Amino acid sequence: MEQTIGEYVDQIKEFADDTTKEGKESLWGANISLMSYLKSMAELSPQIFTDEFHKVGDIDGNLNGINIISSEDKQVRLYCWDTWTSTGLHRFNTLAQYKVGDVIETVTWADISERPGKMGKVQDCFSEINTVYDKNNNPIYLIMSFSINEGNEGGHELTAYTIDSLLSPKPVFNFYGELKSALKVSRDKAVRGLWTEDDTNIKISPDGRSVYVPVVKNTNSKKLPNPNEKSYHVYQFNGTEFVYKENLNN
Repeated sequence: MEQTIGEYVDQIKEFADDTTKEGKESLWGANISLMSYLKSMAELSPQIFTDEFHKVGDIDGNLNGINIISSEDKQVRLYCWDTWTSTGLHRFNTLAQYKVGDVIETVTWADISERPGKMGKVQDCFSEINTVYDKNNNPIYLIMSFSINEGNEGGHELTAYTIDSLLSPKPVFNFYGELKSALKVSRDKAVRGLWTEDDTNIKISPDGRSVYVPVVKNTNSKKLPNPNEKSYHVYQFNGTEFVYKENLNN
């Protein structure tokens, strides 16, 4: 399976540089084929849900060119890759798997084949799954993602999910009484080289109970930010919710 996935990813990389009509059609075809292959393997070989992928790559030792990330309890897994089907924004395909009892469910989060040959909205790249447990020892999955928009401007997002009968967003971030399921950093200048990537990443403490959301103050692309003026919105977990506590300056 690693070899087959690697071959599809290599094709996507190859066709991404081909600007001819045939190259673009082949690029779409390779992306559609990879999604179809993953879906078929999820149905025919459900054990892949917990299989380890050993080849060295971008994140957590996964295959180069595709993020295959799992929660620590092995109840959630995401397959995500850049389709390279646009010159400005980046659209990532994502297939999700999660476990309900003894049943492994598979759901498409983003698939360019739903709009073949047409432009779609920006789709995030999912890069990390963190887990925190509430006071009843139920897991809350904190899933990191990022986007790259037109003009190479990007954003970071942290979304909380829980599994009931479905893997669904959970409103657990309490900002002065307003509950939200996601925290976002928009107008991220890191991709333009004006911020370091670490400056604009949402951060989670090692115990998973504190979340730090950077405040990107400088939106003027002609002016470099002051590295000594970083600040973060801080959310702390109380066993039920992440409650907004303070604005923390470095």
